[in-house]
Amino acid sequence: MKVLYDHQAFCMQDTGGISRYYHELMQHFHNHPLIRFELAIKYSSNTYLREAMYARPHHQWLPDTTFRGKKHILDILNRPLSKKRIARRDFDLFHPTYYHPYFLNVIGNRPFVLTIHDMIHELFPSEFKPDKKVILNKMLLAQKASLIITISEQSKKDIMRFYNTPGRTHTGNLSWLFI
Repeated sequence: MKVLYDHQAFCMQDTGGISRYYHELMQHFHNHPLIRFELAIKYSSNTYLREAMYARPHHQWLPDTTFRGKKHILDILNRPLSKKRIARRDFDLFHPTYYHPYFLNVIGNRPFVLTIHDMIHELFPSEFKPDKKVILNKMLLAQKASLIITISEQSKKDIMRFYNTPGRTHTGNLSWLFI
């Protein structure tokens, strides 16, 4: 099986839980005999990718520099490569690393799996800076995903409640995987 990962989490974080999760998956898959994968990324300042053997060829871009707009620039530099790799459709499964739906118009009928770690922003909106675009994108992808990976039965219930996403018990269309 070949899994394709995109650039999103590795452009958005230099370090952090989301990019670390995908890094650990790829580290594990790197030596797995039945799973091949590709990370569609050209530029990043993510710490986990600095020494990762699976991240070649990729270039560190201003790894020790922070400025307003850096994440956006990294996304602009990497998104065309991700779209090109998705459009080739030479993978069995696509796993976006965050919630931007940029790929929906090029993925065709290929399946994609979505990881939703929690619904904390939806559960406690007054505690976070409002980002309705991310929430709407997450909902859209959750409704279109072939598989949702989440950490618990409670997270599954929250996803179903907030995003009206069917569980296997309701329609049989969506599978769930707990990590």
